Amino acid sequence: MNLELIKFDNLEDIVAYNKNWDICFIGKALDDRTKATISYSKQQARTNHVVLYDPYKLSLTIDKNEVFCHELKGFLEKYQNSTVLIDGTSLGVPEIGLLLSNLKNLENITISILYAEPGGYTANDDESDGSADSKINNRDFNLTKQLIGYQGIPQLADTLDIETPNYVVFFLGFEGYRLSLALEELNIITKECSLVFGVPSFQPSWELNAFANNIKSINENDLQGRVYFCGADNPAAVLKQLQELRSDIGDDQKITIVPIGTKPHSIGSLIFTAWDDHSYVLYDHPIKANERSKKIGSLHLYSIL
Repeated sequence: MNLELIKFDNLEDIVAYNKNWDICFIGKALDDRTKATISYSKQQARTNHVVLYDPYKLSLTIDKNEVFCHELKGFLEKYQNSTVLIDGTSLGVPEIGLLLSNLKNLENITISILYAEPGGYTANDDESDGSADSKINNRDFNLTKQLIGYQGIPQLADTLDIETPNYVVFFLGFEGYRLSLALEELNIITKECSLVFGVPSFQPSWELNAFANNIKSINENDLQGRVYFCGADNPAAVLKQLQELRSDIGDDQKITIVPIGTKPHSIGSLIFTAWDDHSYVLYDHPIKANERSKKIGSLHLYSIL
């Protein structure tokens, strides 16, 4: 299984590409990017479904109808022999992971995933003293209103058992407290952890925000020797990194993936998990802030071959 990556400089370019799909899955609009990708997806697909995962009920809402995770396969069966677009910008990790895990077994299915980079992120002004220098060096961004906390997603999860070898791979971004919380609360043996940063980043120097915001947890937990880098916009590099880990540890060893970094990293890790029999997802279910990003950067189509 491979990925085809197509990059577009702006929204006009991807519209001019003029690709169509039978069905698209979209989420909620929160900012410029998600409004644009939802509009594009609905325009280019004959049918669309709005999908939202509820971490309290452990179920999905699809077009206002509740669908339990074990029912999703039956819901999707009517889309055999179809081309599918998943809006990876507006949909979250649970929705993307569940869709991929259930779509992959349909006959003659073609899956593409859309992602739009942010033009910029909204800084958390509470961390700034108002001075120009403070605003320039502010590494805290208003991305999340609340964390529900780490818990499994049906069909994607398994327990963390300290008695059983379990290779945990963290994909890291700007929110360093999410790594700290995982290491404090979960049964994780740090010597079996790997960390992946988005380098090159979406824009020059953005990787410094991720390094600075995670460095305390990395140092306190002696994780410096297990740090890897994949392009922030490149799920194929993520897929390759995880495939190499699988080759190194063997087919039967468990891999737990914690996708709390860039969305393309999450997409690559969720594709790997969907096609790998012994990998699982652990997630902290952030409630995203409105207007968390500004404007729209490059756009990407990731197609599973």
